[in-house]
Amino acid sequence: MEVVLAASPVGVQFMEHWHLPAFAADTEGHLVWANAAFAQAFEDDLTHLLGSDLRAWVSAWQGPTAWQTLSQSGAASQACGLVCFARPQRQPLWMEVSCWRVVPDALGPIMFVASDMTAQRGAQERLSESNDRLRIALEGGNDGLWDWLDTHSQDMWWSPEFVGLLGYEAGEIEPSLVSFDSLLHPDDQEATFTALAQALEGGAEYRVEFRLLTKAGGYRWFRSRAKVLRDEHGEHRRMAGSLQDIDDLKRSQERLDLALEGGSQALWDWLDTHSQTMWWSPQFYRMLGYSPGEISADLAVFDTLVHEDDQASYFEALGGALDDAPHLNVECRLKTKSGAYRWFKLLGKVFRDGSALHSRIAGSMHDIDDSKRIQADIRRRQEELGAIAAISPDGFLSFDEDYRLRFSSDAVGRLTGLDVQAAMGQTLQAVLQTLSQLSTQADLRLDEATLHEGSVQTGVTASPGRTVEFSWHQAVTAAGGASEGSDTEGTHLLRVRDVTVELEAEQIKADFLTAAAHELRTPLASVYGYTELLLNYDMPPERQKKMLATIYRQCEVLMTIVNELLDMARIDARGGQAFDLEPVDLHLLVSEVISEYPVPPDRLAPLLEAGPGPWVAQSDPTEVKQVLRNLLSNAYKYSAAPTPVVIRLGTAATLGGHSGLSISVCDQGIGMDAEQLGHATERFWRADKSGHVPGAGLGLSLAQEVAELLRGQLVLNSTLGEGTQAQVLLPMA
Repeated sequence: MEVVLAASPVGVQFMEHWHLPAFAADTEGHLVWANAAFAQAFEDDLTHLLGSDLRAWVSAWQGPTAWQTLSQSGAASQACGLVCFARPQRQPLWMEVSCWRVVPDALGPIMFVASDMTAQRGAQERLSESNDRLRIALEGGNDGLWDWLDTHSQDMWWSPEFVGLLGYEAGEIEPSLVSFDSLLHPDDQEATFTALAQALEGGAEYRVEFRLLTKAGGYRWFRSRAKVLRDEHGEHRRMAGSLQDIDDLKRSQERLDLALEGGSQALWDWLDTHSQTMWWSPQFYRMLGYSPGEISADLAVFDTLVHEDDQASYFEALGGALDDAPHLNVECRLKTKSGAYRWFKLLGKVFRDGSALHSRIAGSMHDIDDSKRIQADIRRRQEELGAIAAISPDGFLSFDEDYRLRFSSDAVGRLTGLDVQAAMGQTLQAVLQTLSQLSTQADLRLDEATLHEGSVQTGVTASPGRTVEFSWHQAVTAAGGASEGSDTEGTHLLRVRDVTVELEAEQIKADFLTAAAHELRTPLASVYGYTELLLNYDMPPERQKKMLATIYRQCEVLMTIVNELLDMARIDARGGQAFDLEPVDLHLLVSEVISEYPVPPDRLAPLLEAGPGPWVAQSDPTEVKQVLRNLLSNAYKYSAAPTPVVIRLGTAATLGGHSGLSISVCDQGIGMDAEQLGHATERFWRADKSGHVPGAGLGLSLAQEVAELLRGQLVLNSTLGEGTQAQVLLPMA
């Protein structure tokens, strides 16, 4: 073997110390020689390896033909290619092998030189597996690859998946920057190429969304991401990336955005609850009056927008959600860009990690300002209606669409004696039955049908002498469909009204008309009768004169009654408005009234009693004279000759907190008892029930009303059988 090796062009010593594995085998495939590099590659002792059958190692991986390729070489050297050697209890050894015969054309030993390719082979296998995975991922997904091989040219490379996303087959479209530009939607060109320039020149991340024209003729949304490769000078030389079809996602997002913009809600995401950073949707910004991105989507910024009165409830709800609550649900006012506050509702779901600690909260924000204001308006109206019902003398019972009692004012119980708390929730029929039982009328018919026909009046056992009226009212709905007495759904009201005073007033009115008719008829009968006599019969002049005197007196009575009625109408027309007041000398005024007053023939003129004065009051002279005439008329009517009628001027201790003057008209007539005195100033009331005293019962009533309009007061003092003193108090000038 040494002779053979010595004859070789390569020296034995060189081969033994060569860094590449070298070995020799005989024609039977047994290892006859190897250098140290070969033993090191096989991780074995050289003495142990010599004599081993190389065919077993090679055939274990490559099959029987592999050894034939190695051994049946020609006269010259031959590259045998990549060969895998199986090593006992070790990983396979891949080697790039070349061989030649030491003695050409002889069946002598074969010389082999190898390069260890195990690491490279592993890398190739891993690369192949990676490529397979990428191919499978691209085929199973919706991504394509592209490569701009030279950023200083127009040529590009598009993967089959890339062109497939556009609806093309491989080779149907030229992969170039010009082709990409022609496919790009006109509205997306500026943003796309601006992002491309920023990535190439400024080093910004290339991540852009755009629309590309497909083979079918329509545009679809895509997202592209890429990395820029640069040379040693930092200049861009290559750019490669991916293309992803996001059309379905984009259109879904557009539909969601349109739905959100059309509504009153927006989305938000607190991505990491251990930081301040948040994400707000564009609609979130717009609902606050801002453009998207105009203010930072930050928790600290959001906290400053919360109204100070709502911060306690907001932070309590947020803290509860972070602690253990699964959801966030809170209403608060947020400050908009205009400075005004609006009501919003925040809803969110809390996400937790494996340790049950909060990690993320995402949710929505709803604009509830309009509904809040409507609720506040409804609440305010309910409070106003409640206040009106509370102060109203009338009672109200409200029934829902099922005719069940849902509201009752306090006046109902006061007027009827109904236990309103016990009646709540009862049907209309049950409530009406209870009210019937509280009536003083045994045969009262109080039901829905009767109420639809008209109101019902009855007395109540809870207040003897009181008369109440029940009336039915149907509220008009928003659609305007309900009306009085209909069965349309809406609010049904039962009104309870105290009509006792009205009935008494009606009775008084009827009594007055009867009395007035009687009082007017008596003098009219005299006038009519005497006039008829004068017209139809010839009488002596003296008798004619007496008849004419009677007619004159009866006409005066008629004038008095008519004047009192006119005065009453005039006072009522003022509606409580005071007269225009001025300084008035009461001594002079009373003297004028005495001189002008028509004293009855058999009576003395009124006497005036007054001190030195001054007697100047702040009043209306015309109205004071009218009051004095009424009081003098009563004094002479209810007193007889020869008793005098006296007018006294005096001072009043106080009148509305100020010093006052008084005019007192005193008589010594029939007088009044306490009960009569209590009714003396009522309209149409008369102390004399016999009818012998003429008048309509309006004198004292008018005197009192005029005195009050003069900012004064009428005070009556009377003793039955002894006389009456009517005192008018007036403010001092």
